Amino acid sequence: MRYLLLILILSGSLFSCSQKKSFQQKISKLETQIEANEDSERATELKDTYLSYVTSFPGDTVLNNRYLYRAAGLAYRMQDYSGAIDYIHQSLEDYPNGDNSLNNALFLANLYQKDLRKPQVAYTILQAIELAFPNGLENSDQSLPGNIDNVFTRLDTMRNQIFDEASYSINFQLANDYLLAIEEFVRVAPQQSEAPTLLYNAAEIARSIQTYNKALELFNWLEAEYEGHTKEAQAMFLKAFTLDDGLKQYDEARKAYEDFIEKYPDNPFADDARFSIQNLGKDVNELIDGFEEEVQE
Repeated sequence: MRYLLLILILSGSLFSCSQKKSFQQKISKLETQIEANEDSERATELKDTYLSYVTSFPGDTVLNNRYLYRAAGLAYRMQDYSGAIDYIHQSLEDYPNGDNSLNNALFLANLYQKDLRKPQVAYTILQAIELAFPNGLENSDQSLPGNIDNVFTRLDTMRNQIFDEASYSINFQLANDYLLAIEEFVRVAPQQSEAPTLLYNAAEIARSIQTYNKALELFNWLEAEYEGHTKEAQAMFLKAFTLDDGLKQYDEARKAYEDFIEKYPDNPFADDARFSIQNLGKDVNELIDGFEEEVQE
């Protein structure tokens, strides 16, 4: 029986190697054809083949890092900027230690600067590169303005300018750029100690301008990647509150409150979470009536 199992394992391994070789040969052939004569149909086929390889062999860190970068390049040449960004994001998030990570970050900064006209986001990426890849800008064709503020000072300035207290107005464009800048900073420099706090601040801004799904995405990101950080408990509670008060998704909110209480039963917000569970879906008048009944008793 053990020999049969060994044979099956070896057969599966050989089949996988054969598949990988076949994919790689197809990719090499398409790359050669495009070098000789690029056309949109063949470029699309090559891009799709890169992505199929990544999906089929997610553990191949070296090639997947390169293939996603090349897929982004093809998308960029077809002016599919959104697709290019998605592939770079996938590479940075799934293969952060890949040998193409610096090139991915530089590509992303260039795209935001030259094509999407978002210099503040581009500058944030370049400053993240300085932190994550010392000397990473020296051999590139990209640079920062000489008088630019420290990245954390600049991000704080952006955040403070989103809400104009004098006119009670919100600069939604600046808010969007701020959220993008934070996300890209964390993708490029996830090991920076400030990253969890930046995600939390961005989630709070997203919640304040009522982009609730983006707030949830950022809270979940913090919870998944920075477990145990001092901001995690607050993020878990505010995620539940956002589901409850913002999105009115009460079943999901209940589960999120319960998860928070289970993990942080002694947190100052634990009692608020218990109260919220008891009053999910109730409007203000119902809560007032409930308080009055308790007083009368």
